[in-house]
Amino acid sequence: MSMTLPRRDVPSARSENQLDNAAKYEPPYPKGQLPIVWEKAAGTRVWDVDGNEYMDLTSGVLVTNIGHCHPRMVEAISEQIEQLDNSYSFRTPQRIDAAKSIVESTPKNLDRVFMLTTGSEATEAAMRLARLHSGKQEILAFHGAFHGKTYGAMSVAGDKATKSGYGVGVPGVISAPYPYCYRCLYDKSFPDCDFYCLKVLDRIVEAETWGNLGAVIVEPYQGAAGFIFPPDGYLKALQNWAKDRDLLLIVDEVQSSFGRTGKMYMIEWEDIKPNLLTLGKRMGSSLPASAVVGEEEIFDKGLSSTWGGGSYVFCSCTCCF
Repeated sequence: MSMTLPRRDVPSARSENQLDNAAKYEPPYPKGQLPIVWEKAAGTRVWDVDGNEYMDLTSGVLVTNIGHCHPRMVEAISEQIEQLDNSYSFRTPQRIDAAKSIVESTPKNLDRVFMLTTGSEATEAAMRLARLHSGKQEILAFHGAFHGKTYGAMSVAGDKATKSGYGVGVPGVISAPYPYCYRCLYDKSFPDCDFYCLKVLDRIVEAETWGNLGAVIVEPYQGAAGFIFPPDGYLKALQNWAKDRDLLLIVDEVQSSFGRTGKMYMIEWEDIKPNLLTLGKRMGSSLPASAVVGEEEIFDKGLSSTWGGGSYVFCSCTCCF
């Protein structure tokens, strides 16, 4: 027996009214986004203001790692907000516990963590730390990369759509092709190419830098570019390439961390040990939370953030569940 579900137009009446009001006071919708107004959510399901029910296949854009409004998370936030809601840079038991949990989950060379709010902030902090520690200003990034939408993060992006119209970005960024074996820029075949795209990095550095290169920033897979995964062994080879040239390796796991690839962090698949690791999105499971995890010697200068490490966030972040 087949059953036909009633069709409801989207947006419905209340959503349309709300969207009309939004158009008067907010910027336009992101391109391609469904014109609905959310009212509530639970687990994987979302309801709009007209009562229409949807399944959230995006996890709130790769954020709600334990589902929307998880009961334990709601309880933890409710209890914490009555006790303490912000501590600036002062330590709290919850923040210390979260820091310990994060550090112990990452490679042993990473022994300090700096709490922030968004993935873009984590990128910016990693860039600042790398420049400050190395004493060098240039950073090597990759074509197709997405590291956030603040100015420094946009500057290391490898896609025109992220940067177009905003003028000149932060100076000192060098770009190189990301390994994309399905559509190889060099028309090579893996593994016969023996990581040809890595071999040309020396030529790119020689031609495009001013001899002031201090760091490499890379995503272990590129999400915004179309979920492009490098061939097996590339990240390990890149790590060795950077180490041989005394370059700091920054791995951006804002999207790929907290179980998205089947391990806590994607770097675990090839035992990568970056000097700096950026985290975000799923870390707070819907609350604004991000972090930079790194080596103690790189954090020889203090950093601070007005909202980073707020008590109400780290009472319930994904890493502590």
